[in-house]
Amino acid sequence: LKIAADGLLTVKNLKVLNFDFVAQINQLINEVNQLQSTVGSIDADIVGVKNELLIIQQELARQQHFRGYYLLNSDITSLPDSADGDFAFSAESGTVWMYDTAWYNSGQVVPDQVSPASDAVPLVDNATGAAGISTEYARGDHQHPLQISSVLPSADTATGEVGTAATYARSDHTHHINLSNDVPLKDTGTGTAGTSNIYASATHQHPLNIDPTVANVPLVNATAAANGTSEFYSRNDHVHPQQLTYDGNITATKFIKTGGLATEILCANGDTTTIDSQLSRTYNSSGGGWIRLCVFPGGASVGNPFIEFKVYLQYNAVQTIRLVPYYTVNGINNIFGVFTAPTKLSNNYLIDQGVNQLFHTHTGSGTSAIYSAYVRIESTNSITIVVSDQSTYYTNRITEILTQDVVTTVSSATQIPITYDLGNGGIINNMLQVNPTGRSYTTYNNGIRIGNYSNQSALYLGCDTTAINTTKAGQWEISKTDDNTLTINPSSLRQADHSVGLNINSDSSIIKFNGNELVNVGTDQTITGRKTNIIYQHKRRD
Repeated sequence: LKIAADGLLTVKNLKVLNFDFVAQINQLINEVNQLQSTVGSIDADIVGVKNELLIIQQELARQQHFRGYYLLNSDITSLPDSADGDFAFSAESGTVWMYDTAWYNSGQVVPDQVSPASDAVPLVDNATGAAGISTEYARGDHQHPLQISSVLPSADTATGEVGTAATYARSDHTHHINLSNDVPLKDTGTGTAGTSNIYASATHQHPLNIDPTVANVPLVNATAAANGTSEFYSRNDHVHPQQLTYDGNITATKFIKTGGLATEILCANGDTTTIDSQLSRTYNSSGGGWIRLCVFPGGASVGNPFIEFKVYLQYNAVQTIRLVPYYTVNGINNIFGVFTAPTKLSNNYLIDQGVNQLFHTHTGSGTSAIYSAYVRIESTNSITIVVSDQSTYYTNRITEILTQDVVTTVSSATQIPITYDLGNGGIINNMLQVNPTGRSYTTYNNGIRIGNYSNQSALYLGCDTTAINTTKAGQWEISKTDDNTLTINPSSLRQADHSVGLNINSDSSIIKFNGNELVNVGTDQTITGRKTNIIYQHKRRD
């Protein structure tokens, strides 16, 4: 049986079918073959699906029983809730551990460990980094190439830079010395932040900011102070010119003469004169006022210092003031003082050019009481007060000595009386009042006492106010004569025989008026002349 190319079927040399029939048979055969091929492909697909399902089932089972990666074998053997089929990977042994009633080392290599080690040279780091795609591991003794720059490090800048280099600097690298070779600038009045990007050397030196010009020498103090505008410093050995020519009173802005001593002062004419250590102050007040001498602060213990002042006036007169505060445990009790009138006074003893009152004021009470001593001055152009003596004890209880200027008012005060020196005679105006304190003859407390001169003494009334050695008309005197008789008569009519005026003899037994006896205890009385009274009345008292 054969089929020729032209489609003729021959069976044992017998031609059975023609070409068309044969072609149809071939087509059917091809279709059958295609169907068989399709069925085979479907069977293969079914087998593939079955295999994939099996793989999925195995993977699910694997994931269900996989307990994870562990560092130590003991970590795996101590896992809780282990079940048959569980397995885990151990980094310690590098093998798979399985569970079948107990954990055991299967000896199987951990799947990841079967990946090959890389023989490539490790890469250097870069700026951005990379995740990488290699499936090979790096060997334990691998080494990265040094990622170090061979470029010389840059010098610092004022603003700094982030930089773009992807290399590291060596640990022993050094930067350029960023130092300036320029000479440092001089200081200025306002200063400046500067714009230079370089540092100054540790051994740099600024130029001297000193004016070398010979013409610009240190200034002499002027009347008014000034901050100045120069931006130069002064040398430590600079010398100011001497200011020896003055245009007025010496003030605090003038200098002491070169070579002067601590005990000298410079006079207005350029001379020097010595001064002592006494504290003094000169006051000028054409309208008068009050000067505070010192202050006695509060205290709570005994101890009484003293201080003495001398007051010098423009008429060459001098006054003395001595003050003693009386301190007790309860504070200052009082201020005692001695205040003398000027040595030289006017004819009527008025103090019109100097100090005429001394008094003290106080504030507070008890141990907190503070006393101040003042003097009142009349109109004067100049008065100088000097501390002439002072106690060396309790010096802290005399403060603020002559520290205050003249004031026009003070608070109410207690006056300390003034004492006049009348050793050579003198005149006292409106200042005398005697207040006896007793009748004892052993002390000077019983009134005014006038002593004897050649067994005589007198009190004159109505005398001249400007003279002490004349007798004025109308002047009377009360005299004790050398025969111990008291007489009252006009000074112009005084008689040695007591024939004028009223007189009382030494034992007070005879009273005479113009020589006529008014009373004579030892004899009968005879009065020449008749005395007539307009009204005479005598009342008898039981």
